[in-house]
Amino acid sequence: MPKKFSGILIASDIDGTLITDQYVLPQANIDALQYFTKEGGLFTIVSGRSPEAARFVAEQLPINAPSLHHNGGSVYNYRLEKEISALFLPKATKEYIKKIWLQYPHLLTNVLQDKYYYDVTNSPMPDIVPLISRPATKGNLEELDGDWYKVLFICHEHQRVELVSWLQAQDFPGVDVVPTGACLVEMIPKGVTKGKALTKLAEELGIAHNHVIAVGDYYNDLDMLQSAGVAIVPANAPDDIKKLATAVVCHCVDGALADTVEYIEHNIVRKI
Repeated sequence: MPKKFSGILIASDIDGTLITDQYVLPQANIDALQYFTKEGGLFTIVSGRSPEAARFVAEQLPINAPSLHHNGGSVYNYRLEKEISALFLPKATKEYIKKIWLQYPHLLTNVLQDKYYYDVTNSPMPDIVPLISRPATKGNLEELDGDWYKVLFICHEHQRVELVSWLQAQDFPGVDVVPTGACLVEMIPKGVTKGKALTKLAEELGIAHNHVIAVGDYYNDLDMLQSAGVAIVPANAPDDIKKLATAVVCHCVDGALADTVEYIEHNIVRKI
């Protein structure tokens, strides 16, 4: 006999959704997701983070489906500790960065290669350094060869809209530019989105569209929320993101995923 949540997939963003701004994973989320998976549900994470950067979350949760990283650019299996697939930036990205620095010479610039971020910043402004929330190894742009998953630009919050607008106007071949936080802008491979990655994963897992549950709080979650059968948004999300939600649940600090499991139980399972 099928279990209560069999055939249902929850795919959750991490920052501002699954965890708080202080990187705390509410116990309510852990308990609810353990219940959900024990009752046959599939759970995974969909994040801009690399598998290594998301590990502190993955180790606390019952992830039982491939996880999606780099905003949908790669697929990882934590149980096997294996990257299943990945897309990378074009080699011309080095030249793009040099052009960007001509316009924004002090822009803090991190490159994600393999498991690590490399700080290749040309000449950072002193007051922008405290905005860094993740460690990065000092690197040299010219010497950094190999495949790049993404480039992370860190700026002041009031500069982000202007920076995104300018970057998108350059129309650099082979890349897209997306804001991923108040001070964060990412350059990722062209066409990579959380939504496309989630749709492909759900198809491979044989999950019906109306049983694909996406949970996210920010603009880089937008296409994922739109592509899913059910879009769940925490109360801390911007108002224009909440307008797209099937349901708005509690603030991330109060356990948005716990609320999500409760919503599924009361509004989806009872209709099956």
